[in-house]
Amino acid sequence: MARTRNEVPKQFLPIDGIPMVYHSLKRFGELKPVTKIIVATQRSYFDFFTQEKLTAAGITVPVVVVQGGKERVDSVARALREVKGDAAYVMIHDAARPFISRHDILNVLRKAQKKRAALLVRAVVPTVKKISRQGAVVETIDRGILRHAETPQVFETTLLKKAYAQYKKRIINGPATDDASLVEQLGVPVWTVTAQDVNIKITNSDDLAVAQKKGTGMNIRVGIGYDIHRLLHGEPLCLGGIKVDFEKGCIGHSDGDPVIHAIIDALLGTVGTKDIGEYFRDDNPRFKKIASLELLGKVRQILKKKKCRIINIDTVIVCEKPRIAPLKKDMIRVLAKTLEIEEAQVSIKGKTKEGLDAEGGLFAISAQTVALVEIE
Repeated sequence: MARTRNEVPKQFLPIDGIPMVYHSLKRFGELKPVTKIIVATQRSYFDFFTQEKLTAAGITVPVVVVQGGKERVDSVARALREVKGDAAYVMIHDAARPFISRHDILNVLRKAQKKRAALLVRAVVPTVKKISRQGAVVETIDRGILRHAETPQVFETTLLKKAYAQYKKRIINGPATDDASLVEQLGVPVWTVTAQDVNIKITNSDDLAVAQKKGTGMNIRVGIGYDIHRLLHGEPLCLGGIKVDFEKGCIGHSDGDPVIHAIIDALLGTVGTKDIGEYFRDDNPRFKKIASLELLGKVRQILKKKKCRIINIDTVIVCEKPRIAPLKKDMIRVLAKTLEIEEAQVSIKGKTKEGLDAEGGLFAISAQTVALVEIE
């Protein structure tokens, strides 16, 4: 409570006119697999969950309220007692994450249905340092193997109940910072699903201010990019940041990568700033034969300064040859790394012109991109 400077716990503060916790209840309650929601909270807040108030908020799924415990693990244990034998899976979610998407919830549930246990995670973007007790850097951690744990966390009901029973009996007594950590101690793998959408956790007053803004409508921008380059025998071909073995290559002041150029213009379009030709003029010798991937990195820095978060990139490459399908995986990997986003946020599609126009006659390659970003 102190961290949000409010007497009422943060999960009951209003966002878009209704208590924060109601947002989570509605997200889960609208899903067909969800048959019941159990809320663990202090008795003094039970009044938030009367049938009259829930119905008025549009929450129709049955909601059961139980007395919360001193710690998270105690609250979940009490809620589990209300989970009956006909419930094959349990989904656990923090009320302080009110913007969880239907898409992410269902993805974690599907993974758990295949693997028994799963949780939502997000990539660690900043560089992570391990330090000594005195404050000196001991090691730079490979952030590629690190993930932020989020919720929901989904488990087979019998598996989670077993983990909590053994924790209560002190058969397992390791960290219990989340439910996955208890299941891990049973020796059962917990699988990860990368979050695709906004899922911020409201921890302090600044988070709450952001949430209030999101509740009244996120600042989403769409940008469109297009580029085309002529093909010439003997020239190197770069597409989507990778070198392609092909008899022809694109002519350009830089390395002539039409895919990246279309992506750059789409991203710049989301912030209403200059286009690629104004930032990277073709009469500037600095950009002569420069790798377009380097230009994309510069654009990423522009977006960062403008506090933009890339939601997704969707690109269509139009050419008769080379075939795009075998190249997509490498393109997506390189583009996602440069843009500092997840690979799942990048889509590449190849289309032919069936022999028509410049692309169909192998005289050119073009690319079209739509970019979606959120601006703070």
